[in-house]
Amino acid sequence: MYPVPLPVALPGQTRVWAASVAENAAAATARRGELDRTESLRADGFRQFADVDRFLVAHVCLRDILGTLLETPPARLIVDREPCAACGGPHGRPYLPGRPVHFSLAYAGDLVVVAVAPVPVGVDVADLPSHALVQASMAGLHEDERDELLALPRTPGRPPSPAAGRARRPY
Repeated sequence: MYPVPLPVALPGQTRVWAASVAENAAAATARRGELDRTESLRADGFRQFADVDRFLVAHVCLRDILGTLLETPPARLIVDREPCAACGGPHGRPYLPGRPVHFSLAYAGDLVVVAVAPVPVGVDVADLPSHALVQASMAGLHEDERDELLALPRTPGRPPSPAAGRARRPY
């Protein structure tokens, strides 16, 4: 696996890595045996090969990074889940029981991102929407929201994304 540390200086010794799904899918598949039963069952539940690859790369990278930091073989790490904050179900934030480390894992498209910190941490990634989806979404926004998005700095060749407003809006 080749997760790449990102040049990010965050307080409290937070570290962030990124990995390409395409570049690491074969290695992750070969190391699938390092996953625990729950992770393996989740991987088996995907219908699309791209989703399986993304999941495997993300979870093998996570175990690789945590195993290196904690000097523990990746397959020996026990990853558990806190109860869901909304419903109490067993699908909340992942953690390592008895280990003083917090982590977050996100993946979309070809990108996997892992953050590790001594305090709770969170990362997120998302695919960029297509031009057609942005145009359709813009048409459904209130005039004030549309004006606000159109006033944002532009990325050459891309229309403003409604995701920018969604990421900032408190729900």
